[in-house]
Formats: sequence, C-alpha cells, structure tokens
Amino acid sequence: MTRRPARSGVRFLALAIAVALSQPGTSYASGGSAGSSRGLVLASPLLVTLTLSTSFASIGQTVKAEARVSNLGSSTLRSTRLELRADGTGLTISRPLNEIGQLKPGKSTSVSWSVCGRAAGSYVLLVRTTVAGIATDSPAQVLTVGPGGRKACS
Repeated sequence: MTRRPARSGVRFLALAIAVALSQPGTSYASGGSAGSSRGLVLASPLLVTLTLSTSFASIGQTVKAEARVSNLGSSTLRSTRLELRADGTGLTISRPLNEIGQLKPGKSTSVSWSVCGRAAGSYVLLVRTTVAGIATDSPAQVLTVGPGGRKACS
C-alpha cells in the first residue's frame, strides 16, 4: 500500500482549521454563495518563552522559573496576564498569576516565579499568557524533583 503524504497533510490542515475555528476568540462568518464559507482566526501578537534555573531539584529546593514576553504586534498591549501552570500537585508556585500593565510594540519584559518541589516526580510547566481574551502558551519545560531534600517548601 502506497502512502500519500499530501492527502494526510491536507487532512491535518483541515483538522487544524476546524479546531481553530471552534476555539474561543475565533470569529467565523458564512459566505454569501452556496458551499462557500470564510473564517477569521485571531492570533496573539505575543511571543512567550519559559526558562528554568535548573531542570532537576531535590524535594524542598527552590527553582527560578522565568518567562520572557515580547510584543510582536503594532499596538500597545494592556493588562497582559501571565500564569505559570504545572501538571500535578507536587509543586508550590509563588504567585502563579501575574499581570503586566502595559507592553509597547517591539518591547519585551520578564516575569519570574519561585517553584519548590514538595513531592518527587517530573512536572510539566508552561506559562499561559492572556491579552484581550486571546491565550498564548509558552513551550513547556520539565522539572524533575528527586528525593534527597529534607527542608519543606516555604
């Protein structure tokens, strides 16, 4: 059986468009002629990255997580929310939700958090940034917490 990558690529693109159109913050309008439609997908002007001071820590050890947010758009952004998220419940995050008052076009800023492991395991962290109702997630980072620490998270 011969595979046809072009068809699978078309199916993937169609699926991606369908998912995008079903998301909040997406506008969709029906065209005037039979069988036609048009959609508008709103995109965030933000570029968000996440770095960790280390990817391995002992229980009770504090790790610095830092998000860098860049405004790639042409308008000043106001009330931009940044939330550091983690899967699982084995981490303590200092002030997981932060807000940037204003970010001018072409400018960047950084926000940092203290993360402490309470239980051994591997945790996926990312920053969800929301502005004008549109969310952008940073690439994920993995923090592995191992045994050996004896102090408690503060």
